[in-house]
Amino acid sequence: YKSMDGTSVFIHGRNFWNSTDLKCTFGSTSVPAMFLSPKIVSCKSPLYNSTRTAESLAVSVSYYGDDYVRSWKDFHYFDLPQIESIEPVLGFSIVVMGRGFHNTLQIKCKLGQALVQ
Repeated sequence: YKSMDGTSVFIHGRNFWNSTDLKCTFGSTSVPAMFLSPKIVSCKSPLYNSTRTAESLAVSVSYYGDDYVRSWKDFHYFDLPQIESIEPVLGFSIVVMGRGFHNTLQIKCKLGQALVQ
């Protein structure tokens, strides 16, 4: 996502170890990473640069700047969706109209404290 301060990214794997040289690399840009457990490393995505030609970047973890372990998933930059209207439909359904929505099974709405699909 485009963000002023980067997006928190959690990389799940095996056999991570705590190191002061731990980094995540998005494409060719490296950022500091934080060891959370032998199975999880966290980092913040680099700021989105509109001059990039790709919106999808390979992600890898490194310990000493040249030992990279590549993730099998890429990181995708998207414009944030914009909601233009919300309309009730019969029963308990609503229709959310807007632009910038992405076709994914992971999209959810938050209504008060309830998270729904």
